Formats: sequence, C-alpha cells, structure tokens
Amino acid sequence: MKSLKTKKINKIITIPFPYKKFEEYKKKAGIESEKKEINTDQIKKIFLMTIKDFEKGKISIDELSSISEKLFNFMVKVRKLIEEEKTLFSAIESAAELGFYVRHPDSPFFKQFLEEVLDYSKTQTKMETRKKVFKLQTKIK
Repeated sequence: MKSLKTKKINKIITIPFPYKKFEEYKKKAGIESEKKEINTDQIKKIFLMTIKDFEKGKISIDELSSISEKLFNFMVKVRKLIEEEKTLFSAIESAAELGFYVRHPDSPFFKQFLEEVLDYSKTQTKMETRKKVFKLQTKIK
C-alpha cells in the first residue's frame, strides 16, 4: 500500500498495490521468486512493460508509480544495480514520484518526471529496434 498526502485537502489517501499486475510482469520478466536476486535486465523489462501499459491506458499513474517504487526498492537493496544502470535508476525514481506529484499540480516536478520516464522508454525502444535490425542484417549476410 502506498499512502500519499494531498496538498489541497490535507488528507492522506491510501492506494492499494497492484499485486496481480505486478505478478504478471514478474512472470513475463522471468522472475520466479523475489527471494532470489533480481537483475537489472529483469527490472528494466518490468519497468518498460509498466510504462507501455500506462501509455496504452491499461494501468493508472498510481499503479505505474507503485510498481516503480517497488522496483526502486529492489535496486536500492542491491547497490551494484544502481551503479550498473544509473539512467534506469533515475527513471524509476522519477516514476515512483509521479503518484505524489500528480496531486500537486503547482509543482514543476510532475512534468519533468513524466518526461524523463517517457523519454527513457522511447530511448530503450529505439535501442531494441536497432538490435533487432542488426540481428536481421547479420542473418542476411
């Protein structure tokens, strides 16, 4: 559960964690158990799936934020993951904050964080496309 304090009504709202969706993402990323160490590729896969589903309207900004917070905590537990993927860590940290800043429209951070998350996704998608094209070109030769 995630609790957020809203500025206008000075009230704490509680947002349930989307366990079912998170389990689906973990399965697709090849994570059998959270007891085993989770690597950056698995975290990246979950994060990118989450962003894509958010862009398609399949999950809310609160679900994106909650799942990102969970991924953030995975990376913090294993410090070397942060060093391996600083850009990923920064994008996940920004996504984790979106649930708070969407309720604080006066802040410039919402737009900044959302842009960072969407730019990260766009960059990763371009890189994946390039890898696929390179593989196809290699097979043709």
